[in-house]
Amino acid sequence: MTNHQDLGLILTETLNEVNQELKKLLGVDRSTIFLLDRHNPAVCSVFCNNCDRALEVKIPLQPGMGQVDSLKYFVREPFDCQEYLQKSRRELAGKKIPYIAYNILALPILNRQGYPVAFVQFLNKLKPYNRPEDSMYKRVDINGFSPEDKERFARATATILSTIERSQVIQAEIKKQRVFVAFMKAIHTISQGGLDLDATLKLIVEEAKALINADRTILWLINEERNELWTKVAMADGTFKTLHLPIGIGFTGKVAQTRKPLDIPFDVYLHPDSESIQKWDKQIGYRTCNLLYLPILNTSGKLLGVMELVNKHKFGNFPEYNPETWPLAPEKFKASFSQADKQLMNAFSLQVGIALDNAKQFTTLKQQEEIQRHIFGNLDRGAIFTDKQGRIITANDKAKQLLNIHQDKQIEGHLIRELVKIKDDNLVKCFKDILTGQPQQYHPHQILIAGGKEREINLSINAISEQTDSNHIHGILLAIEETDKNHQNHNHQPHNQNLTQTWLKQHNIPSLTQENVSILCLDIRGYTSLVEEMEPEEVADLVDRYFELMIDAVLKYQGTIDKYISDTPIAIFGTSLPLENRAWHAIQTAIEMRHRLTKFNTHYLPPNQQPLQIGIAIHSGNINNEKNGNSHHRTSDTINLASILEKAGREYNCDIIISETTYQQCCDRILARELDRIYTKNQKQPISIYEVIALNTQTISPPQQQIIKHYQKARQHYLQHQFALAMSEFSQVLAINNNDKPAKLHIQRCLHWLENPPTTNPPAIEIGARG
Repeated sequence: MTNHQDLGLILTETLNEVNQELKKLLGVDRSTIFLLDRHNPAVCSVFCNNCDRALEVKIPLQPGMGQVDSLKYFVREPFDCQEYLQKSRRELAGKKIPYIAYNILALPILNRQGYPVAFVQFLNKLKPYNRPEDSMYKRVDINGFSPEDKERFARATATILSTIERSQVIQAEIKKQRVFVAFMKAIHTISQGGLDLDATLKLIVEEAKALINADRTILWLINEERNELWTKVAMADGTFKTLHLPIGIGFTGKVAQTRKPLDIPFDVYLHPDSESIQKWDKQIGYRTCNLLYLPILNTSGKLLGVMELVNKHKFGNFPEYNPETWPLAPEKFKASFSQADKQLMNAFSLQVGIALDNAKQFTTLKQQEEIQRHIFGNLDRGAIFTDKQGRIITANDKAKQLLNIHQDKQIEGHLIRELVKIKDDNLVKCFKDILTGQPQQYHPHQILIAGGKEREINLSINAISEQTDSNHIHGILLAIEETDKNHQNHNHQPHNQNLTQTWLKQHNIPSLTQENVSILCLDIRGYTSLVEEMEPEEVADLVDRYFELMIDAVLKYQGTIDKYISDTPIAIFGTSLPLENRAWHAIQTAIEMRHRLTKFNTHYLPPNQQPLQIGIAIHSGNINNEKNGNSHHRTSDTINLASILEKAGREYNCDIIISETTYQQCCDRILARELDRIYTKNQKQPISIYEVIALNTQTISPPQQQIIKHYQKARQHYLQHQFALAMSEFSQVLAINNNDKPAKLHIQRCLHWLENPPTTNPPAIEIGARG
């Protein structure tokens, strides 16, 4: 059960108890509490005797009345929660006999300033002596409510006011947590959606629409070469149409140009620049009433596109839009995006930028993979890859052989027309045709002139473009085939995998495996004491602030929140960073989290509260992007080991643990101590793990310096089987800090090895085992 569900249960149980007390106090059959929303006077939460949860009800606005007066008017009519649920779900009423209200009393609960915080509706004043098995007609007091009933209620409100005000706070926290949970779910979903661009675009659109309760979401992507935006939209007949929009034109184009959000409240048609939107609405059978635009940027500030959110839904239940009523605005779209909506979507757009950037990079990898398939699909065929201007990027050995060029000669950067001469044919024209609408060309029986000799070839020319936008061409691939050889079934001939891998390394072409990615695993410790010693809404608010601070630290150092393992966030420092900086950025993030936790415990925790602790593990290795159907996911022992190391941190009582592969990349920039040699069930090869003390640029206290000095000496003695000397140095560590868990563990092991001397080096420790 999530935190907001816990709070919801507490709130419902609390107000149900209040309802029961009020029922007894006034002797009524039903008591219903209408709790006003502190931030949105248009809605209230209704708590009935016979409901196990609160109902969020929109207050019907009466002509000439404000929200509070409208609620006063609303509670004068008997409220039946079951009937309300049937109407809201558009269910047909069953054969159940409707509840009859013979008399009614509705009274406000006022705060100390005299403003209503809730209303209570009492139905059917009962006779002092009645039998529950009798009908309501026989049980009800026909004289109704008396002035004494109102006086008893007024006296009761003095004791229940604090409970009602507290309930308002809890209800506000529940709504806040719902938004936070929805936000985390949304960014988690798009980060887990794989790296396929089409799948990522679909997830972004769906999650954005659900997160902000919009009717439609359109994601416009940028084409830098054409200085335009493009997208695909559904037409009324079910087909899709690709739209192109110059940057600077229309609302979307202006957002791309200024890189600033744009909010157009209801009614868009009143805007002087809405003529094109009205024409488009009429064409597709729709009615645009309100809009919100957000620029999508990557971590480097580069524009990737624009997100367009269309028609914020009005609270309540309304029929679907009928295109035949155009241009009248439907009631369900008569709303505008709030300031909270804008702030939420600004935060969401940052994660969208990261996911979109990763997907675009993966698309580039797939295009390079396609080039590789062409290059190595048949080693007897010459293959040359160029940019759009015809400059050679790479070529295989067979191409050089056919062109009579020595294998050691560098041809990268040369124009292809300088090296490939075709008799009676214009290669330049072929390239122009490729760029203007003929992406695939085949020219059989051509005469290639190379080295003063002529030979007959078949020439294929193909554009390499984005799968989602065929107009966005990355380069051109030429395949040259001699006609005097048997080339049947070339695309399926096996080729040497080692040769392919060698060629990839020589030409620095990345594969679908992300190499040397750094994984950061984060856990919160000491949370149990908060739950036991603080109120639920206070705990929820603190946890919200904690994760906001930690996630912001990840984003600061260009990491991405990728997934959750047992509710533990996993951050990846990968393709958005240079290879040599990934582990360094992960470690800087961990140090930043440590500092932020100290400030958090100082500024946000109440006095005498046990401070929270943090558990971080970092491991560096490869991640495989595997395809399963239409989606991609990451599978790797790297992620699993990082998660295991984070749990091991509890055994060593360390807040930041890194693996050997991470340490080797940053050992000259950090101060760390080796904790152990460990292995796991799935990884039998032992590795060293380290505790990060500080960055080299940071100053540590003299006691810390002495601890590191003695510990390193002790560890050296331990590895050399000098266990008595090791115990002496470890004891020096404990003399400075008696809570140093690694020193205690090593002393226990030294005692064991003194009694049972090892024949080889002390064995590595399986994580979770004791030795």
